Amino acid sequence: MSLKSRLSDSLSERSVVRRYHHPDRSNTRQAVRFALAALPVAALISPLFAVRTVFLGRLPITVLAAESEFGPSMHLLEFIRGRGVERREVLFMQSTKHHKTFDEIYQREIKKRIFRSYGFWGVLQQAILLQPKLFIVITRINPSGANTMPTWPVRTTSELVQCRGTILKKVQSGARDYVALAVHTSQYDDETNPRYASQEKTRESVGADLAGAIDYLGVSGVDVILVGAADTRVSRIPRNIPRLHEFGSHGGSEEVALASGCKYFWTDDVGAFWLAVPFKKPILFSNFSRILIRKGVQPQGHMVVPIRYQTLDGKLLTFRDLFSTRSPTHKAAAKGELIMIRNSPDEIVEAHKEMLSRVDGSWNESSQARERREHLELMFSEFPDWSPLSVSAQYLEKHEYLLG
Repeated sequence: MSLKSRLSDSLSERSVVRRYHHPDRSNTRQAVRFALAALPVAALISPLFAVRTVFLGRLPITVLAAESEFGPSMHLLEFIRGRGVERREVLFMQSTKHHKTFDEIYQREIKKRIFRSYGFWGVLQQAILLQPKLFIVITRINPSGANTMPTWPVRTTSELVQCRGTILKKVQSGARDYVALAVHTSQYDDETNPRYASQEKTRESVGADLAGAIDYLGVSGVDVILVGAADTRVSRIPRNIPRLHEFGSHGGSEEVALASGCKYFWTDDVGAFWLAVPFKKPILFSNFSRILIRKGVQPQGHMVVPIRYQTLDGKLLTFRDLFSTRSPTHKAAAKGELIMIRNSPDEIVEAHKEMLSRVDGSWNESSQARERREHLELMFSEFPDWSPLSVSAQYLEKHEYLLG
């Protein structure tokens, strides 16, 4: 295969350009430069692959296309953990962002190294992907094709347990249970994902609305520790709670250690809940805006308090309305095409009351609540592409029109 042919192939099926889900002029130029840098390496290692193929056959490569986001990366790692990895299979993660602690966890779990697409290994990864199909066979997996996750947790290492113990000694007055909380802050979006920050603006947490639930958890003997991005701007919570930046770093081992041992994880509509998914911790979603979730992706043991939506002429949309649209409602709200009705502070408190009783095993479902839940499950069965949601019983009672 000529260099021209290889470059053409690189910029179509195999290229790092595919890492960018929404390519523009800037990142396409970057990807082209990356591919050009890999070409000499590809030519250098090609004879080695020719010899290898004679004795061992084509090299099976699985490309995990995470689009450089934390949530999709974790989703794909969970999928591959559940699927298992063949002995000769090589794993490439096409994402420039990585979480060192989770890389170590998953490599231990699947007993296989995961090669990331940055630095030296990124160039080598691209050089290997440029090899002729005679030498390699590529399987590409993106989040939309990863619709199952394992039901068993990863093993919590002694290092994580020790790290968690050290943190809790610093931030807690006693040996109390705690909930790990993550909020959606516009400042983090502005700094890390400015191209899409405007689309996420409507999802920003309102810190003042979360304070009542923190107070309720406190009197219930449960602490709240903030992980993930710092609560700034509107998302700032007017309570003196431990915050990750006080004892660790965003993307460090500290947030993983806390997620591994929390009573449950509370996310205010932000993807940091993936910190708890590998450990199979229960997850409470408040202000849940992404109603359309692909089947098999929503984590087990979850409960949601969804955002409600209203048309510009005042019509309140039911779950059936939302599932029938087949389009992201939070994006429509960001464009001003729909109105978002956020959870009230009382609704969030009620959700925590229910979540605590569910986790403790003391939850008693009334006959009316069971009927509403079964009605909702029947409705979800009409839309097999989307994941069923476990909605707060108190919320369904208050907004029963959602079941219409």
